[in-house]
Amino acid sequence: MTKYNLNTIGELKAPTNKRLYDGAPYAILIIRSENKEIKSCGFDHGEPPQELKKLVDEIIRIGNSKK
Repeated sequence: MTKYNLNTIGELKAPTNKRLYDGAPYAILIIRSENKEIKSCGFDHGEPPQELKKLVDEIIRIGNSKK
């Protein structure tokens, strides 16, 4: 089980910048917990910060399985 420090998710850096010149769709991860909303940095769709890759890949997998 992977644990995430919710206080630092917004400080993570995206590994690629294709979204800055329309080379990839823009993505952001938003986590809502109780009355709190935590946002990641913006990243290229499919290329999240390494620390979030497993979570984002699982969210995408689940979303694709619902189609």
